Amino acid sequence: MPLSPADSRSDRNLLHQRGSAQTSTDEPSTTKETFMTAPTGATVRAHHRTSLVDRAREIAPVVAKYAADNDAHRVVADEAVQAMVDCGLTRALQPARYGGEEAHPVEFVEAVIEVAKSCTSTGWVLMLLGVHNWEVSHMTEQLQDELFGDDPTTLLSSSYAPHGTATPVEGGYILNGSWKSSSGVTHASWVILGASVEADGKPLMHNFVVPLAEGRIIDDWFVLGMRGTGSRSVELDQVFVPAHRALDRQILLAQAGPGLKKNDGPLYRVPQGYLYNLVAGAPALGAGWAFYEEYVDQLKKFTRRFDNAKLSEDRVELLRTNDVRVRLDDQQKVALRILDEGYRLAELGQVPGDLEAARGIYDAARTAEAALYVAQQLMPTMSARVVHELNPLSRLYRDLIVARQHFTQNTDFAAATAANLEMGNPAAATFLLSEAERTAAADRSKRLYG
Repeated sequence: MPLSPADSRSDRNLLHQRGSAQTSTDEPSTTKETFMTAPTGATVRAHHRTSLVDRAREIAPVVAKYAADNDAHRVVADEAVQAMVDCGLTRALQPARYGGEEAHPVEFVEAVIEVAKSCTSTGWVLMLLGVHNWEVSHMTEQLQDELFGDDPTTLLSSSYAPHGTATPVEGGYILNGSWKSSSGVTHASWVILGASVEADGKPLMHNFVVPLAEGRIIDDWFVLGMRGTGSRSVELDQVFVPAHRALDRQILLAQAGPGLKKNDGPLYRVPQGYLYNLVAGAPALGAGWAFYEEYVDQLKKFTRRFDNAKLSEDRVELLRTNDVRVRLDDQQKVALRILDEGYRLAELGQVPGDLEAARGIYDAARTAEAALYVAQQLMPTMSARVVHELNPLSRLYRDLIVARQHFTQNTDFAAATAANLEMGNPAAATFLLSEAERTAAADRSKRLYG
């Protein structure tokens, strides 16, 4: 069942619900009322609680403390994850009725950026944990009860690429195979896995939610960067998944999921492509800012040995440093504006048009590219000492390279989709449906869920 107000474990969570005027006698710092400026420039009333961004900054010392260890051990430290759970960051996009925040997605992304400034991998894991709770809010109430009814702090990892198979059987599906790169899987108790299933006479991608206790985690995350994400593989051997734990992805994109009957706030009407295209982008922004700040700090202390020149006084260095700062700042504003516009339309009961959505997805897909640009421009100007693993710039550079490789940051694919729509050409898209697909998905949802 959904979280009960009488549940002692929910007391703190209920104080953090959106719009709550309650105050806490033991935690006064979480109930102050503030005002903030939205990306659109409008002044809006903040929640009656400490903002997610402030909470992210409060736990920054804990996150930063384990950044190097995360990279070395190839997994985020338990202490860092627990800090994010304890302060509510992992529940930011979770329904209030299940002990979540139902926060504005812009605020959540800003919090992810702050965490990623201290450790890219930790920010990456936080972003994924948050969007997974957003996603399952579109699924059946029975599943949400299983996940959050007894423990609102439940964490889910994912691996969406169809590396394994799903076979329909009576009452559900049999999943079999191995799924790659499930970030944060060692901290989760459930995992979302992707596989193709025939629906309406054609193969359609589905997402399946599976208890990790029924699978096996394979330690195979040996990579260039983002090492601390612990993105290991998940292996299942003929595991039965009941039908209520599965969702057709087109039903999700069509905003026709059964969970929206009760989770009817604007947060859950924000286009998936706007939010998911920042899965890699938001942590990359944090890493980009961290690289910039660390670079400036090192630059101030750096003197070239062969001519004793101070690089911090070199005109080319100064111009280059200012250029990357402006580009990074501009891209962050663009990304947050896209999310804010999606939320504003959702509040009005509207959705962006196809071309507008495709352009928004493309603009979001450029985020990791902009962040990597910072490192690409600044890294070569320093001495060879920056390539040593003990130098934070080395780790951040590697993290940015890997973040840029995520499928959500494929600017070529996103650009082609937007351009084809503008020209009236057929367009393949990861997060967009044709009108016919939307109608068919809504019809399937009605048949399945009433």
